[in-house]
Amino acid sequence: MKTDCFDSPKNFYHNNMNINLNMGNDCFWSNMTILLEFLKEEVLALPYLDIACMFQRSVINENFLEVLEAKKMQQGIKDNPFFHTKIVQIDPNTCLNLIRDAGTPLLIKVNLKPIGRVYSAFPEENSEHFIVTCGLSSNGRHVLVADRYFGFLGNMSTDLIIEAISSLHQPVVYEITPITQTCRERETALKEMLLLKMKEYTAGNITVCQTSYLFGYPAIKQIAEDLDCIWTQLKGESASTEEALSKLSRRIDIFLSRERAGIATYLELFGEGQYEVLQKELVQSAYLMKKVSITIVKGQLTKKTEKEIMNKMTRIFEQMVIVEGRICLEIKTLLRGES
Repeated sequence: MKTDCFDSPKNFYHNNMNINLNMGNDCFWSNMTILLEFLKEEVLALPYLDIACMFQRSVINENFLEVLEAKKMQQGIKDNPFFHTKIVQIDPNTCLNLIRDAGTPLLIKVNLKPIGRVYSAFPEENSEHFIVTCGLSSNGRHVLVADRYFGFLGNMSTDLIIEAISSLHQPVVYEITPITQTCRERETALKEMLLLKMKEYTAGNITVCQTSYLFGYPAIKQIAEDLDCIWTQLKGESASTEEALSKLSRRIDIFLSRERAGIATYLELFGEGQYEVLQKELVQSAYLMKKVSITIVKGQLTKKTEKEIMNKMTRIFEQMVIVEGRICLEIKTLLRGES
């Protein structure tokens, strides 16, 4: 089945792109959906979306985030039945030619620091990040850039892009190509995959990299119980309370709120009303998860004490456990209807 994509990345960038469509937990997967949208294949985001979060007691350290990414790469690239992913190492000196000549948007790894110095939407820190390029401006002096993770759509100078790529140890670019399938084959495979994700949820645990993690309702319940331990762990690895709060906010955003919002958006777009109750509960869950990050930011701005911030987060997590219980019951109901 031939994919009917937009006529050019530049046309897509200027006229069609929905920068607010977010179905991915981090910068890589949030921006992968742009490549799918260009192909008019956003429905194929399902492999890297999860209906639940995973958790290993008291731990959301850097190693946990690496394990989460390993899981996503396995789902989204290695085991993906819907599209092939081409990964190419690029030379910063010739990257502009690649961006100019590509017939598709490109997912490119950059260093945030040079970009953050110029654009306030991005943090100014030495950190790997992924953006999407959609060609060059008509005068060739700017790259057309989209980034759903930080909500950016605009032009960046070619010099800035070269600097952001050159400061990496290993610059790479990603392209995707859908695997040819009939409509019936694809619809069947997508439904089976969604049902499998629901069944994984009800199991209550999942194994990643030979390690068992709580999954779904047990994970959320355990996070709520371990919040003090998580906070102690983060303070121990941070130089200040402000840094620890910032880490907590970003990690909850990556492995809770964005994860949950992604699958909720997917079901709203492609669930055809079959999962309306589940979708609404997922939206409520995502709202509460995002509320935790907002509580942290507001607490810092208004000079709330550490205890005040933690007490409010605890109350939100208590609400989250109740909502997750409803999600669990709805998923079991849906699975019974399929049996």
